Amino acid sequence: MEIMTNIFDEVDGYIADEDWDSVMHWAETNHDTTDEVTAKKVMECYELCREFIPAASLNLGTFYYNGVFVKQDFKKAFELYKVAADAGEKRAICNCAYCFYYGRHQEVDYAEAFKYFNKGALLFDDPNCLYKLGDMYLNGYFVEKNEKYAFMLYDRAYDECKSGDDFCVADIQFRLGKCFLRGIGTDKDAENANAYLCFALFQFYQRRKTEPFVKGLIKSTKKLLAEAQEILDKETL
Repeated sequence: MEIMTNIFDEVDGYIADEDWDSVMHWAETNHDTTDEVTAKKVMECYELCREFIPAASLNLGTFYYNGVFVKQDFKKAFELYKVAADAGEKRAICNCAYCFYYGRHQEVDYAEAFKYFNKGALLFDDPNCLYKLGDMYLNGYFVEKNEKYAFMLYDRAYDECKSGDDFCVADIQFRLGKCFLRGIGTDKDAENANAYLCFALFQFYQRRKTEPFVKGLIKSTKKLLAEAQEILDKETL
């Protein structure tokens, strides 16, 4: 007779042994599951690990933020992010900033967004925090508008992520391309604009199946790219 085994025997053994590092590793390995039963187990593991591993609160918060297998709850997500952020988790600090910047769990609060983005930039040189600080200076959100400083922050953010696989690299390339095209905080340079926008467009297309908001970025990038190439074509004639 075939013996039926519980698919969660392995992680249940880790839980019984209170081996929280292994529990956390199992949960992170299965974090992106499309199976609801497995996802519930992943969330259970994060709940058990929260007391010992700050990143567990961060990861659990993503389920509530995205509404994956649970009812979307930005307030709950923020509360979980804040626990991890207070413990020094880099991604959680940035996520808290985004919540304030876009008014996810409450009204928009640019002062709090700036505090968290600035913290992530100062502590970790986090490229996501750096480029969002650039956005705040570009638009004059909570701080005095300063296009040159905004460009400097975009450039610094790119230096921090261009040798890695940071998810935000395309967002930074898009901003640098726009700055060079329009002369925002730097001299106009259609060649640099074209290069950055081409790189950004390629990566935005790679994100098209998993990120619904990227469609607008693709449209904007193509429009700016057409402007840059029109300038270069005129210089070629």
